[in-house]
Amino acid sequence: MDVLHNALRFVTGLPQPVVPAPIPNDIFEHLPSLRTVRKRGRRGYGLDSSEDGRRVTRARAQAAPVVATAPAPAATGAQFAFNPVIPQAAVGMSRTLSANAEQQRVRETQRGTPKRKRMTRRTKAAPKPRLDINQLPDDVIYRIMHEVGRLDPAFGPKALSVCRRWKLISPTVPSLWSHIVISGPSSFPRAAQNLKHAEGSPITVYLRNLSLQEVRNDQYFFHGAVRLVEPHRQCMTSLTIRTHSVSTLRHALRELVDKETVALRTLDISICTPVPQRPDSALLTHRMPRSIETIRFDRVILTHIGSRRHLRNLHISRPEAWTNNLRTLRTLAAVYPYLRTLRIDNWGNQLIPEPFDGVRDIVWTELEELRLWKCRSDNVVLFLQHFASVSLTTVDIALNSVPYQQSENGYQELHNSVLRELHNLQTFMISSKEARKNSRKGVRALSLAGMQTNLWELFMLLRSCTGMRTLAFTHCNITNDTLNWLSNPAMSASWLCPELERLKIEECAAVEGYAVRQLAFNRWLGAENEGVKQFQELGIRCCSRVSVEDVKFCRLRVPKVDFSI
Repeated sequence: MDVLHNALRFVTGLPQPVVPAPIPNDIFEHLPSLRTVRKRGRRGYGLDSSEDGRRVTRARAQAAPVVATAPAPAATGAQFAFNPVIPQAAVGMSRTLSANAEQQRVRETQRGTPKRKRMTRRTKAAPKPRLDINQLPDDVIYRIMHEVGRLDPAFGPKALSVCRRWKLISPTVPSLWSHIVISGPSSFPRAAQNLKHAEGSPITVYLRNLSLQEVRNDQYFFHGAVRLVEPHRQCMTSLTIRTHSVSTLRHALRELVDKETVALRTLDISICTPVPQRPDSALLTHRMPRSIETIRFDRVILTHIGSRRHLRNLHISRPEAWTNNLRTLRTLAAVYPYLRTLRIDNWGNQLIPEPFDGVRDIVWTELEELRLWKCRSDNVVLFLQHFASVSLTTVDIALNSVPYQQSENGYQELHNSVLRELHNLQTFMISSKEARKNSRKGVRALSLAGMQTNLWELFMLLRSCTGMRTLAFTHCNITNDTLNWLSNPAMSASWLCPELERLKIEECAAVEGYAVRQLAFNRWLGAENEGVKQFQELGIRCCSRVSVEDVKFCRLRVPKVDFSI
């Protein structure tokens, strides 16, 4: 009872005696009625349900039961003649409550977020609304399908199996069914379905027999494929044909190309097997549509009969012996005079040599880009001798590493002849009246691959190209002298290629690191003195004598340096 009385005095704020004494009856007049019976379902002692007092848990230590009371009026020690001494049992109880609260805070800190903050966050932070794809309108799904169909031609059949709604919308999207691929007997039903869905919209057609017995069934396959596609030829924008025989190619061209085809812009024709003997002349003459812009020939070359066509891009690959002559190139120049890009690759058959009388008879006035990849050196020399263009800005030549033609000095003399003819072509372009009128400087981008030549011919070519901005060497025998010419170490003579901005060197083992350093520094210094343009890009790949330290030095002077070992 003494402990209980002291606890009551401590809770109510009454002063405590020095020696424990019985509690006078006057104290109970300041306290409300007490409920010492433990309420079922609640922890510890508390007040009645009608009284709104604070709830205190039972002490875990050796103290007496905790009593919760309502706030009582203040009492003074003078009224009861008590001294303010707090018993140790009451002090221990308050410390226990403080320790329990501190342990609770530590546990909540270890778990992460305090309990009160977690509850507040759950209440205030409502979940973000998520938009279900089924809530999107039909026009948005239509637009998504249209864009995906342009990137993935095989997305149309996949869209049918997503859901009922997509199955209803996808047939109305033409771009999902615009790519028609017929590569075997099993692809005819799907091609017919795509043509049905894409009726009236532009389509691209790809025809090739991929069955096991290709040559034997090639004719039957193409007859069925042409019969399926022929009613939709007015909507074709691109046609690709891969065949094994000349007769099937002739039939497909007669049914799909010779007739009026308004929308055809790209034509890609290839014969998968070599054709050593020349077929009849009907193969070489076909009527091309007026809208044609790009043509690619592989092992076969077709010419147009009728008025000239505004063809922009011509790609010739692996020309056969019966079309490999300068007369065919002259015919193409006369039929397609408005070419912008000409590419000839895998030119392995030797051209029939013709004497050059100084007249350039293979003329493309508007040709801007010329690419000769994996070609024989003698073929390139003959072509450049007869070729002329006043608008040429990009030249890309990659020679074969095999010396097909031997001479007194070997195949290196042929490579020198290539550079010599390029120099003559550059001089011809600069000296023409149209070039002087339009202030054209000739070739601006030059790329050489597999070139084994002396340095004098290369120096003469670079000196004539005053407007060159991009220069690339791949697997060539250039040395430090070439970089010294471009860096102009004397600082007295005129700069070589003063407008050069990009230089790429790949697989050139004779180039050393100090020459690359000198080139980057002198070009940077010349740009500071307004003598030349500053390098914007420098690429060095597979050059064993260029170290990482050299590249770090160059990166201080050149904005972009691409280096790989």
